[in-house]
Amino acid sequence: MLDEEAEGVRSLYALGVVRAAWTREDVLGACLLLETEDVEAARTACAALPLYAREMLDVQFIPMRGYRGFGQRN
Repeated sequence: MLDEEAEGVRSLYALGVVRAAWTREDVLGACLLLETEDVEAARTACAALPLYAREMLDVQFIPMRGYRGFGQRN
């Protein structure tokens, strides 16, 4: 099942949904950085992942926006 999960993440990466992925060192698991219109779109994208679909993950969706420090300066 982990191979299918990895393939799902690769597919989302190819689509530009997954921007980055990390494997955690402290516990089993990973952290994915997604770029979607909103949290619901992120949930929909993750529904294609086997472990997410089987509710075998502890998932947190954290909505974010661009850091203002990288914007235009006056």
